[in-house]
Amino acid sequence: MSRILALLFFPLTAAGCKGEEAWVGMVYPEGVGGDESRWRIKPGLKSLAACRDWATAEISTLEDSRSSDYECGLNCRPGSPMVCEKTER
Repeated sequence: MSRILALLFFPLTAAGCKGEEAWVGMVYPEGVGGDESRWRIKPGLKSLAACRDWATAEISTLEDSRSSDYECGLNCRPGSPMVCEKTER
């Protein structure tokens, strides 16, 4: 997980410097408390709507989509846990 967060750092900070919104989609196949190695993370989404579209499409590909969940984070910074200006569903 920390490798993924490190890879997210540069694109997210660069977008934040330009004053643009940078959304990160996070899909939790087994819910938020599930196995972190199975989480799906998509940086560089341009809007909350784009994040929601990506997340629902990802969840629809999962075997047990009913136990899955997602979040969309705005202008996130890497860390453990990732820190975002705000999160939405």
